[in-house]
Order: sequence, then C-alpha cells, then structure tokens
Amino acid sequence: MGERIREVRRSRKGKDGKRLTLVELAERIGTSQPALSMIENGATKEPYPATLVALARELNSDFGEPWLRRHLREDRRERASLPQISVAELIGAVDISIIGRVPAGGAMEPIENIETITLPPSLADRNKRVFALLVQGDSMKDEGIWPGDVVFISECPDPANGQIVVAQVDGEVTLKKWQRKGSRVTLIPANPDYSKKEIKAGVNEVQCIGEYIGLLRIKRRR
Repeated sequence: MGERIREVRRSRKGKDGKRLTLVELAERIGTSQPALSMIENGATKEPYPATLVALARELNSDFGEPWLRRHLREDRRERASLPQISVAELIGAVDISIIGRVPAGGAMEPIENIETITLPPSLADRNKRVFALLVQGDSMKDEGIWPGDVVFISECPDPANGQIVVAQVDGEVTLKKWQRKGSRVTLIPANPDYSKKEIKAGVNEVQCIGEYIGLLRIKRRR
C-alpha cells in the first residue's frame, strides 16, 4: 500500500502548484513527515486505520482498499447532503454566536471565548433566536453530523416527531432525534452504538431548547 500512497501523493499538487510533498501532506492530516515516510517506504507494516482514513480523504483515493472505499463513499454522501450556499444568499447574512459544545449525551460545556459565525439568511428566521453549538461525540453520525461540526439551532419548544433537536434533560443538554408520545419523550441517536433514552414527564424534567436547521463543517489544518 505504501507504494500506492506515494504514487497518488506525487500525482497531487501542493499549495505552490508543484508536486505535493510529504511535509505538506503531513501538515494537512495532522501527523509527522517521518511517520508518513515510513508508511510510504513500507517500514510501517500496519499503519493506524485513522491515519489511512485521513490520507484517503485528503488524497481522494482508496488505495485499492475496499474498507477505505466505503469511507470515501460515506464522505461524498455527506457532502452532497449539505446545503449549497450561493454568494447572493450571503447578502444580509446574520452573525450567530457559538455559545457552547453539545455532546452526544452529557452536559453542555460552555465556551469562555464566544465566537461568532456568519449565517446565511436562508437558514436564519429573524422571528426566532438562532444560536450555534460545537458538536462533541458521534451519536448523530448517520445523519451526517460529526464531532467538530458547528450546528445551527433555532428556538422551537414543540418540535415535530423525528426532528433533530437540542434537548435538555434534568439540566443536561444533548443533540438527538425527538419523539413524543403522550407524556413520554424518547431521544433517539443516529448511531447504532448508542441507546435510545426514554423520559417520562413528571419523573424527569425534559424540554426542547431548539431544532437543528443546518451545520457548518470546518476543515481544520494542524
């Protein structure tokens, strides 16, 4: 596989327009140049799967490995599902505050240095409060929501069943699908590794803080 990775890398261009170097590729995926060199030279017989996935995504190649091909297909599906924002939509855009981190279960972590993100007006309802949260955990990955994504939330105290929401249960905040039947609310993850959480009114305090209206995925380079 090392030879195939080297071949693909050398076919790609770096930021200077020349052949992509090991140093630049290592910076892009957050690893070291010596580590990548060992993979290409075959000195590392079994590279970490996470490193191979990062290489596959960055170079847009599965290197002939079926399991990497599945990862790339999933990435393409996610990108296709994200809303496309035109330049015209950015006119009159709204600044939204990132007020905290919403986990896949557990309490929301406040952010001391609040950031702002510009939200296109097509996603912002000026009659409702819209805010943003950083996602932690992968319980909603099958809906295309991944750790590190910024999700936009619009106030909605009474969401429809099946809607993705930020819910508060006994003081803890989580991002899940909402299902209400009578006095019982079920919070449903979009990842089979996680379990549903059923809450009965009167036993636990539960409320919907807002509904999910979109996300921003930022590609961070180390």
